[in-house]
Parts: sequence; structure tokens; C-alpha cells
Amino acid sequence: MNIPTSPLAVLDIVPGWAWAALLAAYMVHGCAVGHQRDVARLDAQAQKTRVSDLNTAIERNKGEAAQKLAAESERVRNAERALQAQKDAQEIRDAQAKTVSDDLRQKLRTAAGPAGRLRDPNAPTCTGGGSGGAGAEGAAPGHPADRPADGAETGGLLSTDLTGLLQRLTREADAINDAYASCKPTVINDKTAN
Repeated sequence: MNIPTSPLAVLDIVPGWAWAALLAAYMVHGCAVGHQRDVARLDAQAQKTRVSDLNTAIERNKGEAAQKLAAESERVRNAERALQAQKDAQEIRDAQAKTVSDDLRQKLRTAAGPAGRLRDPNAPTCTGGGSGGAGAEGAAPGHPADRPADGAETGGLLSTDLTGLLQRLTREADAINDAYASCKPTVINDKTAN
């Protein structure tokens, strides 16, 4: 066996067809790698375009969402202001109704007098004159509330228990009426909204 002495002579050991096959395989491999590289570049460019498009869409959606949020927030603020105005107006009406109820209860207490007894407005009263009357002819008739202990002259006075019951029922009725008057606008608004 001959040992080649020149560096190119080493190449002569391998037959030419093997070199041709090796060169063809290298070229095919190079083409395949080049094609894969080109596909990867195109895919990367497509990905960048998609990411850019998505970022644009996200920014557009953020802008639309911010506008919707601002509009809804303003609508909520307007509704809260309207509700607060309605509440304030209702509180004024409630305070006025309570003042009227308190005034009427005070008049009822005053009508009960110091004895704490109300008078039946439909009961016959002493006229102060006629037979058996204690007053002088033409004098002002005595008022039974002036002498609550005198059973003969206290006609029409209600008992203390009955007076207390009437005052309690009046107080409870006023509370119910005030509550109804306070809730009525809300109920009416709810019915019209439905």
C-alpha cells in the first residue's frame, strides 16, 4: 500500500463518486437548513406582525374600555347625585311631617289639661244655668276640667286610661302615617320603573 506524501493525494484514497455523493448530501443539507432558516425568519416576522397587531388591538380595547368606564362612572355619579337629592328632599318632607305630628300630639296633650284627661266633644256639657245649677244666672258656666274630682260636673271627661290609650294610638298612627308618607315616593318610583 502506498502512503500518499502530498496532502491532496489523501483525497485520492476516497473514490470520486463518494466525493460526489458527499458533496450532493452537503448541498441537500445546506438547502434544507437554508430553507428551515428562511421559514423560521418568515415565521418570526409573522409572529412579530401578530404581536404588533395584538398590541394595537389591546391598546384600542383599552381606549374603548377607558371611554366606557368614564361614561359608566359619570352615569353612576349622576345616579348617586339624583338619589342623594331625592333622599335629602325626602328627609325634609319627613322632618316636616314629624313636626306636624309632634305639634298635633302637643295640642292633644294640652287638650287633656293638667288632669291628663281628654273630653268627649260629643258629650252634653253643663250649661251653668237652670235648676240645680251652681252658677248664678248669666254667669259663665263652670268648666268641668276646672274640677275633675267633682263627678257630677265632669260629664264627657274620658278616663285617664282611655285618654292614655287614645294618645298612644294616635302616636302609633302618626308613626305609621309618617313611615308610609316616607316610603310612598320610593314605592311609586319602583312601580313606574317596572
